[in-house]
Amino acid sequence: SNYQYVDGTHTFYRLRLAADPKVVVDQARDDAKDDLATAYTELMQLNFRDTGYAALEDLYSQANAEYYQGNVAFDRATLSGGNESLRHFAKAATAYTRCQAHAMQVYEALVPPPTSPSDLGLRLFGGDWATWETAVGDAG
Repeated sequence: SNYQYVDGTHTFYRLRLAADPKVVVDQARDDAKDDLATAYTELMQLNFRDTGYAALEDLYSQANAEYYQGNVAFDRATLSGGNESLRHFAKAATAYTRCQAHAMQVYEALVPPPTSPSDLGLRLFGGDWATWETAVGDAG
């Protein structure tokens, strides 16, 4: 089988749905480009002597290659028509979302995502509303 299984990245990708497949892929490409730039900004603060740099550089290179695979598929989709075009748009969307996930994996290795409300500058949950919600939930 030619299906490529995605390794667990523990990151997310964005794919906005639309009626036109070209619009879907255009947005996925823009998001992939943004995520690559974000990852690049953080990665370039390291140098080759830093621990883990080589692994992150390899992962970033993979994300970059996936971005260009998406560009090739997108170009083929715009040059073809019908079902052939849809097949290439699907390949492009897959490549761009894989790029997003791998680029964010690089970024989140260097800038860990928030793990609690306080990491986002929010107060801890609780207070009067929490007591009220519990009381209402127990009443039923």
